[in-house]
Order: sequence, then structure tokens, then C-alpha cells
Amino acid sequence: MLSSASPTSATSVEDIFVKTSESTDADNQVISKLTNVDGGFQCLLDKVKLDMQAAKDVAFFLKKRAIIEEEYGKQMIKLAQSMTESYDKGHSKSSSYGTVWTQFLKVHETIGDQRVKFSGDIAEIADDVQIMCKDTEKSRKQVKELGIRHERNRLDAENSLEKSKQKYDMLSEDWERAILARNNNDSDHLPKKGGLFKSNKTPAQLKRQVDESCTKANQAQTTYKNQLITANATRQEYYQTQLPSDLITLKSVDDECCTAIRYQLARYAYIFEESITRDGLALDNDEGQGLRSLTEKIDYQADVAELVEEFSGKANSVKKEDIPYKEYPMSATALNVLKPNPVFGVDLTRLMQRDGQEVPAVVIKCAEAVEASGLKTVGLYRLSGTSTQIQRLKSAFDRARIENDRMRVLGLHTIINDLPDAHYATLKYIMCHLDKVQQQQEFNKMTTANLSTIFGMTLMGGDQSNQSSVSSQQENQRLADTHWHVKVVQTILENYRLIFEPDEE
Repeated sequence: MLSSASPTSATSVEDIFVKTSESTDADNQVISKLTNVDGGFQCLLDKVKLDMQAAKDVAFFLKKRAIIEEEYGKQMIKLAQSMTESYDKGHSKSSSYGTVWTQFLKVHETIGDQRVKFSGDIAEIADDVQIMCKDTEKSRKQVKELGIRHERNRLDAENSLEKSKQKYDMLSEDWERAILARNNNDSDHLPKKGGLFKSNKTPAQLKRQVDESCTKANQAQTTYKNQLITANATRQEYYQTQLPSDLITLKSVDDECCTAIRYQLARYAYIFEESITRDGLALDNDEGQGLRSLTEKIDYQADVAELVEEFSGKANSVKKEDIPYKEYPMSATALNVLKPNPVFGVDLTRLMQRDGQEVPAVVIKCAEAVEASGLKTVGLYRLSGTSTQIQRLKSAFDRARIENDRMRVLGLHTIINDLPDAHYATLKYIMCHLDKVQQQQEFNKMTTANLSTIFGMTLMGGDQSNQSSVSSQQENQRLADTHWHVKVVQTILENYRLIFEPDEE
């Protein structure tokens, strides 16, 4: 009783592709693959959407580029014209340089005009791309609506088929139960399905029930078969005609979009190259009006000769005799007041400003005398010498009492580098001298410890008066200060090259 509907003959997808003269083999392969997969139409819709966005990006870039070129061109024109006007106002007479400079600026004005034109060409391409985007979006929308309508028709046919199949199955089941009930006529053995049938019916009633169920089942079967034929026909038309046609149309829309993008980019590249070529011709050409050729026309010698000739005709001659020396007649009283410049007791900074040298001459002479003949003298510097008061250095060193050797060296390096130039240079010179002394300790027996003991108080200074009247506490403090003064000088001597970083000879 049940029979499957045979598929109706229809034109295949390949036949449609062959009949489409505009389709290429590559297009046929694309359409064929998209037809045979679920969501192929949406895939191509998304592709068109992405290409539309690409076109919008191209239009955006070209619009911005046009604005940049226009601004550049206008500013170039404005600059060239203002410089030309400024030169014309400041120079009444032209020279070879003036002529070239005016033409030089004219070249830049020409380049500015060309950039403004280039900007207009770019803007025109951007407008064309935007129009193409709108057309593509409109065509995509139309194809999308048509494709959705075709797919909805297929889905409606399939849904109707499913409903007719369910009704046919239900009525066939009722017919089956009626047959079993009539044959058995025993409600206790009836299938427990419930529904329209009740137990304790007469044979006539059971026969009538079977006949009615059969009629309804046959009607449902007929409806189901007809709907099956309709649904299959709708599906065949959709998959073999409508969907391929929609895909071909959508592919055509996408091809136009992609082709237009490529064409407009090629067009942009061409006018870009053309603009650069025009700029190149403006910079240098066969007519000798390019920047390089113009520059070669400048004749400074002729300009100078012309300027000097014109100026000489208007200026007065100069007197070239030597001007005699006239000494100031200082009074005898003032001459008697004059004295030699003092050295001792003068601040090192003031001494440096007055004499023009960082280390006092007396220090240099004394050190040179010792280094020349006394470096190998035993007991050098053990006798007390003249005290030099450097109160600022003492105060700074008193704040640097650090037990850690490395931190003490770093602290001394910082403090010494903060000294005024004259104090720093003098201290460095003396330490350099003492370093030379301790290098000869094999002969003079003056080690770093010995020199530090002697020069600790000499360099750091201290109150040596009224020693007999001081208290034991004050004496202890003085001894502690002396210890630190010696320690400071010893640290400087031991780390002379690290602290002062002397230039190697």
C-alpha cells in the first residue's frame, strides 16, 4: 500500500553551469561546492560583506590621503608665495642668486599646485569606491532577500510534508488497531494504546470502525504522497535551480566588488606614479628650470663683485695709519700704595679667580721641590709643617664617619666632588704628590699610614690652643676627631685613583 514517490526529472546543477556563458570553470567549482554544503549561501553572503568592508577601508584611506595631499599642496603654495613676496620687498635690485631663488620658489609653487590636483584625483577615486559600496550593498540585500524567500519555500514544503506524514502515521495506526480489535473481539487482549476505541462493541460496530479507519488512512496516504511529490519537486528546484542561481548572482555581485576595488587601487597607483613623475620633472627637466639646474646658475663671485662695485662708488675712503698707544698717567701716591699680591691666608676660590689657576703656585712649587730631590729622604714629612685650614672640607669629612670601607670610599668620592673647584684641584694635587711619596716608601719609609698620621690634622685642621685647660671628655673627643681625620686621609690615599680618577700619563 505504501510506495515511495519517484523523483521527478530536473535539470542538473552542472547543466545550469554549462548554460551560464559568463561563468568560468573556477566559478563553477565554487558554486558547486557551496551548493553541496549546508550554509553555503550564508558563506558567500559573509564573503560579500567582508569585501564591502574592504572597499569602505579603501575609500576611507583615499579620503584621508586626499585631505593630507590637499593640505600639503596648499601649504607649499602659501610658503612659496610668501617667501617670494618677502624677497621682493627686501631686494630692490636682482642678482643671479635672487633670480634663481625666485625661480626656485616657483618650482615649489608648481609642486604645490600638482599636489592639489593629485588630491582631487584621489578624492574622485574615493567617491567612486563609495558609490560602488552602496551599489554592492543594495545588490547583496536583494539577492539575500531572494535567497531567503527560496529557502523559506523549501522549508515550508518540508514542514508540510512532515505534518502530512505524521497525520498519515497516526491514522494508519488507528486503522491497524481497528483491524486487531475486530479480529480479536476481546478487549482484554487489545493493545493498551487508548484512543477512539472502546471495549464491548458489536461486530457491526467493529466492522464500521475498520471501514472508517481505512478510508481516513487512505485519504491521509494520498495527501502524504502528493505532499511528498510537492516537497521533492520544491527541493529539486531549490537545490538544482534556485540556490545555484542565487549563488551565481551573489558571486557576480562579489566579483564586481572585488574587481572594482582592484581597478580603483590600480587607478590610484597610476595617478600616484603620474604625480611623482610630474614632481620629478618640476625638480629637474631638459629646459634647465629644475632645482638642480637653477642652483648651478648662481654666480656668487659676480654677485659680490657687483655689490662691492656699487658700494665702493658711494662709500668714503678709510684711514689705515696705526693708532698710537696712550698710557694712563697714574699718580705717585697710587703707585706707592700698590703691594705684591698676598698668597697665605687667602681663600682658595678667591686665589684661583685672582691668579687664574686652580692649584696655588706655592703648593705646586713645594711639591715639585720635594718630588725633585726629597722623595727618597728617610722620615720625609715627619716634622711638623705649616697648618692649612680647610674648614669646609673638615666639616664635610666629619659627616662622613662611615665604618664600612666601601661605603666610606663612595661617601668621600661624593663629598670631594662637591668641593669648589679651587679646593678640589688643590686637594687632588696634594694627594697626587703624597701618592708619589708613598710609592717610594721603600726608600723614605713613609707608608700610607705614616703620611695619614702626619697630614690628618694638617689637612683637616683642628683647635690646638689651650690643650692644658681642656677636660678629659673634651680631650677624648679631640682624640676621636684626630683618629677620624687620619682615617679619612688614609682612605683617600689608599683609594686615590678611584676617588679622583686621574688621567694616566
